[in-house]
Amino acid sequence: MDSVDQVDWKKTPRWRLCCYRSRFFVAVLIGAMASVGWPAAESVSLIADPTFQNGAEILAPEQGAAIVLGVTQPPWHSSDTPEWTLRQWDSRFNLAEAEETLLAEDAYRVSDAAKWVVFAQPDSQHADLVMGMDSRVEWSEGPRERGESGGDAGAGPAL
Repeated sequence: MDSVDQVDWKKTPRWRLCCYRSRFFVAVLIGAMASVGWPAAESVSLIADPTFQNGAEILAPEQGAAIVLGVTQPPWHSSDTPEWTLRQWDSRFNLAEAEETLLAEDAYRVSDAAKWVVFAQPDSQHADLVMGMDSRVEWSEGPRERGESGGDAGAGPAL
């Protein structure tokens, strides 16, 4: 668009005048809002359990299945239900049948033959959540054939 000084107002189409007026109105509105000094908005977390402290639901290893097989929660969890799920698509092993171990007073591990998940207490020196998979165990029968799905794991919000 041309600058306001270069506009021949008599030859300017009506729709274009509306654009100039709208831009002016928005500028005035923003200036007025800034001068009023609106109070800071209250902080709202969109993630209910950002540090995984309530553990997670464990989903079935079948691809596309959202069947909860179990729940794992560190000893320091609150009474809240888990906000996260552990997904283990097409894995040969099942975290719902995994061994649970307290590694230190601030770290808790859930592990099966090929996968592990470690939860840490808030404000500890450890990461809140660490996940891993040993591909040599998961795919011990060799590489998957083309079109054959392979094991995968991940964490996501509870369903």
